[in-house]
Amino acid sequence: MGTTLKESSGVKRRISTQDVALVAVMAALANVLGFFAIPGPWNIQFSMTGIPILLVAFTRGPLLGALTGLLGGYVQAVKYGWEGYVVYTAIQGGVAGFFAKKVRLLRVLAPPFFFFGGFFLTWWVDQMRYGKVTFEDLVSMTQRAVAAGPETGLAVPYVSIVSGVVAAAVAALLVLRFPENRRLLLTLAGCMGAIAYVPYDAFALYVVQQYPWIPTWFVLAKDLVQDFVAAGITASILENKRVRRLLGGA
Repeated sequence: MGTTLKESSGVKRRISTQDVALVAVMAALANVLGFFAIPGPWNIQFSMTGIPILLVAFTRGPLLGALTGLLGGYVQAVKYGWEGYVVYTAIQGGVAGFFAKKVRLLRVLAPPFFFFGGFFLTWWVDQMRYGKVTFEDLVSMTQRAVAAGPETGLAVPYVSIVSGVVAAAVAALLVLRFPENRRLLLTLAGCMGAIAYVPYDAFALYVVQQYPWIPTWFVLAKDLVQDFVAAGITASILENKRVRRLLGGA
């Protein structure tokens, strides 16, 4: 027997033993991928843990996507130094799964989501332009980078605004030009899941782990790029009908 729960759409669905098994397997795979993350500066970890999470989110919806993210982000969270990071992978899976199932809403909200995604991708560039920290400082963890505070980001972030406008325009163009392209829409849904976790990720880095202000946004830019790539790879994997059937997706 399955357990009856309500999804965000208000439609009841049953969590079956097959659902539990799928979440367990994909969460385990995500944690295994976390072990093979490539280390970088500022404790950055380059990994594709998002792929198993998004596979569940795209095929089974936001509830199971969020649960897979919650369980599948543990190894990555431990490597980052705080177990609470599993919340950001849960947000990623839940939001990506929601938009994968709500295509009309995705088409409407993709441009504003991508504006903020493009903005956050380059905000650290503006902060460095108006501050005294160089890229070399940032990568080598010098005292100037450690001391950099939020005041360096108060000037008008021209680069970030332009980046956001370009990202929003590209998203709008793609949605209008290819409104029924399954792979494109899933990729956009996965990217929107990544953009949605930025506020929590920033809170975890800056408030909880007390990263300096500029490195916080440098790390977040890496997270977005990493999970944008994961979204594209996952959407391509799901082009295979056998994979979709195996995962129980339409």
